Amino acid sequence: MTESDKKAFEIVKKLFKDDNGNPFEMTAGQIKLFRAIYEKQNPRIQIECYTQYGKSDIVSMATLLRATTFAEKWVILGGTKDKAGIIMSKVIKHIFENDYTLGKFQIGKDESLERIKRERSKDRVTFRIDDEGNIGEVFILSADARKKGEDAGDILIGHGSPNLIEDDAALIPDLIHGKAMRMLGGHKQNFLIKVTNTFGRNHAFKSSNDLNYKKILVDYHQGIEEGRITEEYIEEMRTLLDPIMFGILYQCQYPPADMVDEQGWMPLLVEEDISVAEQRS
Repeated sequence: MTESDKKAFEIVKKLFKDDNGNPFEMTAGQIKLFRAIYEKQNPRIQIECYTQYGKSDIVSMATLLRATTFAEKWVILGGTKDKAGIIMSKVIKHIFENDYTLGKFQIGKDESLERIKRERSKDRVTFRIDDEGNIGEVFILSADARKKGEDAGDILIGHGSPNLIEDDAALIPDLIHGKAMRMLGGHKQNFLIKVTNTFGRNHAFKSSNDLNYKKILVDYHQGIEEGRITEEYIEEMRTLLDPIMFGILYQCQYPPADMVDEQGWMPLLVEEDISVAEQRS
């Protein structure tokens, strides 16, 4: 590890816990993800990881540290509110794991710290950065991806933020993604992160080939190398999934062009198929 990698590793280990209550020890790829976000290494970043790599934890910790250190607004956008809530739930979990983030956390006069800690269901969290009243903020929005008409995503137009995270970006239709990008337009310095599996060939596929994006890819080979997944498990999943779905979930491969329609979607891949595949993984 470089000195900067070691510093990031030690900060996260000191401040945050994993799901077993142990100090969070990032592996090599996770350190790369964390630094790319926390250091804002490029205005446009696309993160493609095999499923269950732990990217939501890394995104949540990096976002939380930005929002508690700098007076910044961060929007987490998911295809549905529940999707966006996954990262927010982890943000809230990590708030309570150290005095630094908890000491800056602001709650309403009628709110209970214990209830927030238990339920992890807030749509917005704010942090007092300094004594001058500067605030850091993280909140979630739904892309309402199930809506197919021209009004799909209109709820986003009234919002603005210099920092946008699209979770499961490939499941956000192009029309709604375009409206989400408008949120960045009022800020000369703006930052976009797409966190995604490689479903379809829509805007996420296009940005994966866009040189303006810093692309970070972690496939199952790296997961095995980091000791986060076993070869035996991968071979088991290879027998359970068809080659296209295996390529999407574990090899970070987009489906062939002849398998998608004019909107970039796989006609035979419905939402239920995606949910079943992710549950198996």
